[in-house]
Amino acid sequence: RESVQRNTKSSLLDLHYGLTNRLTLSGTFSFISKTRTSGLQNNNPTTITTNGVGDALIMLKYVVHQNTYNSQYQLAIGTGFKAPFGDFDLTANGIQLNADMQPGTGAWDGFLWSYFSKTFAPKTSLNVFMANSYKITGEASRSDQPGDIYKFGNEFVSTLGVGNELYKKFSYTFMIQYRHTTSHKLDDRSLANTGGEWAYIIPGIS
Repeated sequence: RESVQRNTKSSLLDLHYGLTNRLTLSGTFSFISKTRTSGLQNNNPTTITTNGVGDALIMLKYVVHQNTYNSQYQLAIGTGFKAPFGDFDLTANGIQLNADMQPGTGAWDGFLWSYFSKTFAPKTSLNVFMANSYKITGEASRSDQPGDIYKFGNEFVSTLGVGNELYKKFSYTFMIQYRHTTSHKLDDRSLANTGGEWAYIIPGIS
């Protein structure tokens, strides 16, 4: 029987500035709301909610090949870092909450990113794309006490998708995403029930 239920809501603000025709500076800023209800197996569940500004992602992206009429594909690469803007020390009833309930991670992370897309105009508006990212996480001290260094797992995400016109001004996207995360660590000790592999199917209409 289910004993714990968690929900996360994220509001993202993406900003992009073209430094040159091929080089772009991007920033992603977030506001995070998390809710966890425990004790669902009994008649006295407890709910904890946290809200706050999340960490920020800053990236430089370079277009290796532009999509042109005669060569209809695009290739871009990027690198950047995640800055610990969000709180990492929120408490409830005087007790510091677990790391997964904090809006931020408290750590600086490094990012690698790549993107490839292929269009098939003018015969069709079909577009096939693939994006990959790899995050190398840093460590954060959750308190002034020794032995309280937390590290989220490194993460690899790969997304394969297709998009096309659906009807008049409507279009669709269909994506399959794979995500792999290594175990989280506390004072260099791997934590149980963290890390793993996931597969997502993500349809969309715009």
